[in-house]
Amino acid sequence: MKRTSPAFPILLALTIVLTACGGDGSQPATNAPPPPPVGSTCFDRAELCVDELLNGTTARLVDNSFYMPDGNFAAALHAFAGTLDVSTAQMSVSGAEATGRDFFPELSVQFMTVGDALLPLVRNVIVGGSEGSWDIILSPGRIWSESNDQGMSRASFPFTLVTNQWNEAHNGVATFLFDDARVSNLRFQVTQETSLWNKVDFWGLAAASYSPDIIADAAQIEQDFIDELVARVDVKDWSELTVDFPGADLSEFGRNILSADISASGILVDNTLYFNSANTRRGAYPYPLEMRHGVFSVTKSAQAALTMLRLAEKYGEQVFDLFVTDYLNVTVTHDGWNGVTFGHLLNMVAGIGDRFPDPNAQATFADENDEASSVWAATWNNLPKGSKLAAAFRYGDYPWAPGQIVRYNTAHTFILGAAMHSFYETMEGQNANVWQMMQDEVYRPIGIRVMPTIQTLDADPIPIYGFGLFLNAYDTARITQLLSNDGAYNGQQILHRGRTRQSMYKTIDAGYGTYASVPIMSNSQNAHYLNSFWSFTLSVPATCTARIPFMWGYGGNFVVILQNGISAFRYADGDVHDPAALALATTGIRPVC
Repeated sequence: MKRTSPAFPILLALTIVLTACGGDGSQPATNAPPPPPVGSTCFDRAELCVDELLNGTTARLVDNSFYMPDGNFAAALHAFAGTLDVSTAQMSVSGAEATGRDFFPELSVQFMTVGDALLPLVRNVIVGGSEGSWDIILSPGRIWSESNDQGMSRASFPFTLVTNQWNEAHNGVATFLFDDARVSNLRFQVTQETSLWNKVDFWGLAAASYSPDIIADAAQIEQDFIDELVARVDVKDWSELTVDFPGADLSEFGRNILSADISASGILVDNTLYFNSANTRRGAYPYPLEMRHGVFSVTKSAQAALTMLRLAEKYGEQVFDLFVTDYLNVTVTHDGWNGVTFGHLLNMVAGIGDRFPDPNAQATFADENDEASSVWAATWNNLPKGSKLAAAFRYGDYPWAPGQIVRYNTAHTFILGAAMHSFYETMEGQNANVWQMMQDEVYRPIGIRVMPTIQTLDADPIPIYGFGLFLNAYDTARITQLLSNDGAYNGQQILHRGRTRQSMYKTIDAGYGTYASVPIMSNSQNAHYLNSFWSFTLSVPATCTARIPFMWGYGGNFVVILQNGISAFRYADGDVHDPAALALATTGIRPVC
């Protein structure tokens, strides 16, 4: 039994939850690990033993379970408080495409321990410090001790390698030994991703050093972290869902998709998340609920739409009718932007674009994936805000007026984001930042302390808004709860109630028709689009017909929100686009409508 301080029961509970969730067959690798290197004194630990970490033995891929305590462990012998410096290191690579980024980023980050948790003090995107290195997101890990570690303690933590352009997320785990004055080398591996085009393993060893120090505001940081843990939704294993709800039939949930392509998934019923899996190519992910996923266009719903809904609550729903030309310098030679509102951009009905100018063309994604277009390339490159806007405004004017036809274009969501920032500055002052407001007034009040996102390359950056969020399971649960509760949380109206209900298709407004196909049962239907949320119609035999809103991201990322307090998510890169499967799996839990 692990020894732990009674002062931190919630942290022990977190550790139990993080290591217990295994999902639908997400098991350690069946092949026995190779024997330790000659001369190693691993004793009862088959991998990552003390000699390997202290002496810098060549790294290799192992099962992820070796980055966690072995069968004979106890509480850490030391606390960690200070700066961990990690040198950049070339990584071994195995996979389809390394894209020229094969260096682990150089780090200099403060960590502190809270009970048996290892807390990085920076959990937003840390920009890689060398050419060819990745940016990185650090998440909370844990500390412990093992009897054969020469009196040192062990630590491990999850991390996510990301870039400043694409929303890909490569999840890994790292470990090191430490005492009151020193650390071992850092051993790490990356064996899972949400990145359809770049499925690759990384692993390696990096030199590290430790500078113990007194952490400023340590007591407040500790309390904030404990409050964060307390505020999280309850978590149960996927297998318990049919125990708690015997009528549930989960057979549809994973239809037509390989489990290897699913990073994580689950169903939220009220305040309980039934967590399904956190898959990797080297066994179960050690910190499944901390795993951060590049959710691509789910960002349009979870970031851009929520920002509009918050602005509507603060200043009135007339923000949907604000003209873009009143808040941005629209650098075009045509007059197509006259009359385009914030709401038009949110709904993808700006009437601006190049390809398929025939209004009868069934071309919902006309400009979205036109990689041959110089406008597309310039817009998607992560440049300073001004350069991105100049590129986005190079699209032509369609022959129809705004507000009529959905032509989905991520560039329009970025323009909306820039316009929202400009509007907020006119309301609150030149130094006001709408993204900071969102973190302070929306995400943190609902229990999300950190919201990593890609931002423009500026001294005063703004998010991309059309993609860029790196969500974990806890974030997803709280965002869907907020939307399910008509924009209210704990009795506080955070988002505009009427517009939130409209966005969740709880009003008579069915939004705009599209030609984006959604498979249902034996057939398919075209989805609708409203306020950056998609929807389809689900008919439950002998019961009712309901319109189901969902968030949709590249590669097969989906968040489905039913009108009965249930939501479901699946973050994956199998290119399977089937939100109805998630909704169908919930119909036996409680009536859909």
